[in-house]
Amino acid sequence: MDQTKTDKKSVTSTHKTGPAPARRRPGRPVDPAARERRIAAILAAARRCFARDGFWKASIGDICREAEISPGNLYQYFDSKDDIVLAMAEAERQSILELLRGWLDTDDLAATVDNYSALVFQAPGPEQRAEARLAVEVLAEASRNPRIAEAFCRVDDDLRQAIADAIRRAQANGTVDPALPPEPAATAMLAIYDGLIGRLVIEPAEGCDALLAAARCAAQALLRRPPTAGSS
Repeated sequence: MDQTKTDKKSVTSTHKTGPAPARRRPGRPVDPAARERRIAAILAAARRCFARDGFWKASIGDICREAEISPGNLYQYFDSKDDIVLAMAEAERQSILELLRGWLDTDDLAATVDNYSALVFQAPGPEQRAEARLAVEVLAEASRNPRIAEAFCRVDDDLRQAIADAIRRAQANGTVDPALPPEPAATAMLAIYDGLIGRLVIEPAEGCDALLAAARCAAQALLRRPPTAGSS
């Protein structure tokens, strides 16, 4: 376990309920575009470090080397590893919500989810496997760190609501069984896909076809079409 100044700061920041606002030194001019680029570069470097080395082993120094910046520079934006993870969670939330907004406009939700499953599980490359390892790492950290857990519960709540809204939209246009309860079905979808993503970490390349088949089976079962007239 890393015992650097950074990790001590991480412990003392656990009373906060969200990511600390990115900081800057007094009097330093701010270029918003450059600031966003630097934050994005730090988060990308952190993702690579956490996926490669694990959350606890990866230090702020490792992240700085990966991002090619000094610790003093990084601390202008984040107080601790916790704050970096919280910013990653928010970025992930925005990315997935943008994807799910597209699901509201689809004419066939089951087919859209099937296409998404194919993108994730069909012949996944190193980048997709690294993202899967990162997801497992952060979920494990959420089980130990209440501040991280709170942030990811908020993310899950947003995703669950977005999927439930997409199910309601599909029920309204007649492509999903109206008897399906949207919120429990959305929770089931999240749980199944989280589990499949976790298996992607350990599954050999030849086993990914089975993960894709499982994802498709789950989507077909959950997003079942309305029964035809006269069917029992």
